Amino acid sequence: MINKIRHEVYKKRLDASAVGILYKEDIRSPFLRISILPDGKLSEDFPTGFFDATLAELIEIE
Repeated sequence: MINKIRHEVYKKRLDASAVGILYKEDIRSPFLRISILPDGKLSEDFPTGFFDATLAELIEIE
């Protein structure tokens, strides 16, 4: 879903200022706001392992 939204921002079908991602590493950590920039890139890197599904795993779901 995140990558789809990034693509919509990149294609200018969705305004970058209209979306954002709130990430919380664990129950004690504060929320981290990650913005999607107008070029579809993220303002911050997600922590290691957030996007850990491989293409093969995603294709297997289909």
